[in-house]
Amino acid sequence: MRLRLVSATLVGALCVGGLSAPAFAGEPAAPDRTVTTQEVAAALGDVPGLLAGSDGVTVSADRDSAASATTGGATVDVPKAASGEVTLAPEAGTGFAVSLPAGAADGPGTLVAPGTVAYPSGDGSANAVQALEGGGARMLTVISVPTAATEYRYDVSVPGGGSIALTEDGGAVVRDGSGGTVSQVAAPWATDANGAPVPTRFSTDGTSLTQVVDHRGGGHAYPIVADPVWLVGAALAAYVVLRWALGACGLGYLSGAAQEAFFHGWVWQNVRRAGREGCVWGLLTGGAGGLARALIRR
Repeated sequence: MRLRLVSATLVGALCVGGLSAPAFAGEPAAPDRTVTTQEVAAALGDVPGLLAGSDGVTVSADRDSAASATTGGATVDVPKAASGEVTLAPEAGTGFAVSLPAGAADGPGTLVAPGTVAYPSGDGSANAVQALEGGGARMLTVISVPTAATEYRYDVSVPGGGSIALTEDGGAVVRDGSGGTVSQVAAPWATDANGAPVPTRFSTDGTSLTQVVDHRGGGHAYPIVADPVWLVGAALAAYVVLRWALGACGLGYLSGAAQEAFFHGWVWQNVRRAGREGCVWGLLTGGAGGLARALIRR
């Protein structure tokens, strides 16, 4: 999967703790270009491996929900009306809600694949929501024409108040009023109809998250598919552990390799071995192990 999880487009005037504002695509759109549910489904299906992220998801529906699924220790509820909110709630902890960009508000959602709901639109871009097997949701934008918007904002509402901040890896984190992590948002991706990457990034004002897709004037093939992934439940826990492990291993590896080279010279085999040992020590001691190992050897 492209930016899947341990295997979701956000942004706007975020509602945090009860304040709300209408979501919208941030630039003039193409009001005469209708994007149908069938077109959205076809675009998603053309991205290799994308829909496989919800192959095993079983959903139910009711008067208000186009799909509701519990996977990876979290419940994802996708609204029947695009003007509603997607809610994500772990079994324990704080849940939150995300509004889709206003372009999706032209029609009702339709289940187009296991765990995946698509919405039609009349402004050149449309949206879909995919409940992921590992926990959390991918929120997708299908951009059909070059005149479609380049900015897509999602309103986020966290009970009791909250905030959004960007992370060093290009993603974002949603926190509750006390600073606890509610969700991690993986760094966004975008791809055109030929599979070529399209420049994309997040921006935030601290209370909303916007995905910027720089598709205009780039010679891209349409439709373009872009996403942010919101991680909750087991997926969030796994992501946090993975980031910690990579950081601890990396610090340990660098420390061990550097100490070996400094004290014993640049013998590549020995430096690599010391780096691997430092990685293990880093994992065992939370990141400081590489330095500790090197000092012990010294």
